[in-house]
Amino acid sequence: VEMESDELRQQCAEHMSFVHQSVGTAAAQYKTQERRDVYTTPKSFLELIALYKLMLGKERGAIDLLRTRLSDGLIKLHDAQSQVADMQVQLQEESIVVETKKAETNVLLEQVGKESLVAE
Repeated sequence: VEMESDELRQQCAEHMSFVHQSVGTAAAQYKTQERRDVYTTPKSFLELIALYKLMLGKERGAIDLLRTRLSDGLIKLHDAQSQVADMQVQLQEESIVVETKKAETNVLLEQVGKESLVAE
């Protein structure tokens, strides 16, 4: 199993050994309480390691998926931010045109008002 450092690998190995020994201790207590034997074998230790590797692989895959989703989301947010900035520039340019048209319309309305007064 690939680990980030040798220290982490050593700590993981020590933990696996501790868990296996703890199961042995719990099995002895179980035997005294329930009068049933439970055995811890080298194969059960290897199965523990295989289970750890399987779960570690699944968790790393889930983390990679989340990392990819986060990266894609950040890219989309950055794109949206640039689009909003472009739209704001376009809005400012168009607001100038709207103000010009509004002024022209007001002038036209005044002319129509004067002409209608003259026509009456």
